[in-house]
Amino acid sequence: MDILKIAIASGMQVTLDGRIGTQEYRSVYGSLQALRRFAEAVLITAPIVATRPELTEAEGRTGSSNSPGCEAQR
Repeated sequence: MDILKIAIASGMQVTLDGRIGTQEYRSVYGSLQALRRFAEAVLITAPIVATRPELTEAEGRTGSSNSPGCEAQR
């Protein structure tokens, strides 16, 4: 699940705030309606991703700003 693509498709604006080495720091902006569309898209997509047998725990956390070890990403 690529949350940046989902955010953009939901009508949110994703900006690149900075880059240090290979690490990118981003911000996401949008209306309450866009946030609702984003949340609905994640709820629809999450069960599909969770049932993929080839998905490992590390792959499931990639890009998640709320996962341990990803404090630097926004």
